Amino acid sequence: MSVIVVVCSTIITVLAACGGNTDNKEDSNVNQTSEKMSEAVNESSESEADSAMSAAMKSVLEDEKEVKVVFWTGTGSANYPYLENMVQAFMEKYPNRTVELSNQGAIADLLKN
Repeated sequence: MSVIVVVCSTIITVLAACGGNTDNKEDSNVNQTSEKMSEAVNESSESEADSAMSAAMKSVLEDEKEVKVVFWTGTGSANYPYLENMVQAFMEKYPNRTVELSNQGAIADLLKN
Protein backbone atom coordinates (compact mmCIF):
# COMPACT_ATOMS: atom_id res chain seq x y z
CA MET A 1 0.00 0.00 0.00
CA SER A 2 2.83 2.43 0.81
CA VAL A 3 4.31 1.84 -2.65
CA ILE A 4 0.98 2.81 -4.17
CA VAL A 5 0.85 6.00 -2.11
CA VAL A 6 4.40 6.90 -3.16
CA VAL A 7 3.62 6.16 -6.80
CA CYS A 8 0.42 8.22 -6.63
CA SER A 9 2.37 11.06 -5.07
CA THR A 10 4.88 10.80 -7.88
CA ILE A 11 2.11 10.84 -10.47
CA ILE A 12 0.49 13.88 -8.96
CA THR A 13 3.86 15.63 -8.67
CA VAL A 14 4.45 15.00 -12.36
CA LEU A 15 1.03 16.39 -13.14
CA ALA A 16 1.70 19.39 -10.92
CA ALA A 17 4.88 20.10 -12.84
CA CYS A 18 2.66 20.99 -15.77
CA GLY A 19 1.16 23.83 -13.69
CA GLY A 20 1.56 27.47 -14.43
CA ASN A 21 0.16 27.06 -17.92
CA THR A 22 -1.74 30.25 -18.60
CA ASP A 23 -3.23 29.02 -21.87
CA ASN A 24 -5.86 26.96 -19.99
CA LYS A 25 -4.66 23.73 -21.59
CA GLU A 26 -4.55 21.76 -18.33
CA ASP A 27 -6.62 18.88 -19.71
CA SER A 28 -4.25 18.56 -22.65
CA ASN A 29 -1.25 18.57 -20.30
CA VAL A 30 -2.84 15.93 -18.07
CA ASN A 31 -3.62 13.72 -21.06
CA GLN A 32 -0.11 14.12 -22.50
CA THR A 33 1.46 13.39 -19.11
CA SER A 34 -0.77 10.35 -18.58
CA GLU A 35 0.11 9.03 -22.03
CA LYS A 36 3.83 9.48 -21.39
CA MET A 37 3.50 7.69 -18.05
CA SER A 38 1.57 4.85 -19.69
CA GLU A 39 4.30 4.55 -22.33
CA ALA A 40 6.94 4.47 -19.60
CA VAL A 41 5.05 1.71 -17.79
CA ASN A 42 4.87 -0.35 -20.97
CA GLU A 43 8.58 -0.04 -21.79
CA SER A 44 10.61 -3.08 -20.88
CA SER A 45 13.25 -2.64 -18.22
CA GLU A 46 16.26 -4.68 -17.23
CA SER A 47 16.47 -3.65 -13.59
CA GLU A 48 14.32 -5.19 -10.87
CA ALA A 49 13.70 -1.80 -9.27
CA ASP A 50 12.48 -0.37 -12.57
CA SER A 51 10.29 -3.39 -13.08
CA ALA A 52 8.80 -3.06 -9.59
CA MET A 53 8.15 0.65 -10.12
CA SER A 54 6.53 -0.02 -13.49
CA ALA A 55 4.31 -2.69 -11.95
CA ALA A 56 3.31 -0.34 -9.12
CA MET A 57 2.50 2.48 -11.55
CA LYS A 58 0.52 0.15 -13.76
CA SER A 59 -1.36 -1.12 -10.71
CA VAL A 60 -2.21 2.41 -9.59
CA LEU A 61 -3.43 3.46 -13.03
CA GLU A 62 -5.24 0.29 -14.08
CA ASP A 63 -6.50 -1.59 -11.01
CA GLU A 64 -10.14 -1.16 -10.11
CA LYS A 65 -9.55 -0.80 -6.36
CA GLU A 66 -9.99 2.57 -4.69
CA VAL A 67 -6.83 4.61 -4.07
CA LYS A 68 -6.73 7.84 -2.05
CA VAL A 69 -3.78 10.20 -2.09
CA VAL A 70 -3.36 13.13 0.27
CA PHE A 71 -1.23 15.63 -1.63
CA TRP A 72 0.41 18.40 0.35
CA THR A 73 1.64 21.29 -1.73
CA GLY A 74 3.33 24.63 -1.28
CA THR A 75 1.78 26.07 -4.41
CA GLY A 76 1.11 29.80 -4.29
CA SER A 77 -2.38 31.20 -4.78
CA ALA A 78 -1.66 32.23 -8.39
CA ASN A 79 -0.92 28.66 -9.52
CA TYR A 80 -3.16 26.71 -7.14
CA PRO A 81 -6.25 26.85 -9.44
CA TYR A 82 -4.20 25.22 -12.22
CA LEU A 83 -3.16 22.44 -9.86
CA GLU A 84 -6.78 21.96 -8.77
CA ASN A 85 -7.88 21.68 -12.42
CA MET A 86 -5.16 19.13 -13.22
CA VAL A 87 -6.05 17.02 -10.18
CA GLN A 88 -9.74 17.17 -11.11
CA ALA A 89 -8.95 16.06 -14.67
CA PHE A 90 -6.80 13.21 -13.30
CA MET A 91 -9.63 12.03 -11.04
CA GLU A 92 -12.11 12.19 -13.93
CA LYS A 93 -9.81 10.04 -16.06
CA TYR A 94 -9.16 7.62 -13.18
CA PRO A 95 -12.46 7.57 -11.22
CA ASN A 96 -11.21 5.10 -8.59
CA ARG A 97 -8.42 7.51 -7.64
CA THR A 98 -9.16 10.27 -5.15
CA VAL A 99 -6.69 13.08 -4.57
CA GLU A 100 -7.17 15.27 -1.52
CA LEU A 101 -5.26 18.52 -1.98
CA SER A 102 -3.88 20.23 1.09
CA ASN A 103 -2.28 23.57 0.33
CA GLN A 104 0.22 24.49 3.02
CA GLY A 105 0.68 27.99 1.60
CA ALA A 106 3.32 29.42 -0.68
CA ILE A 107 6.79 28.05 0.02
CA ALA A 108 8.18 31.58 0.41
CA ASP A 109 5.59 32.25 3.13
CA LEU A 110 6.38 28.97 4.89
CA LEU A 111 10.07 29.86 5.00
CA LYS A 112 9.31 33.09 6.85
CA ASN A 113 8.10 31.21 9.93
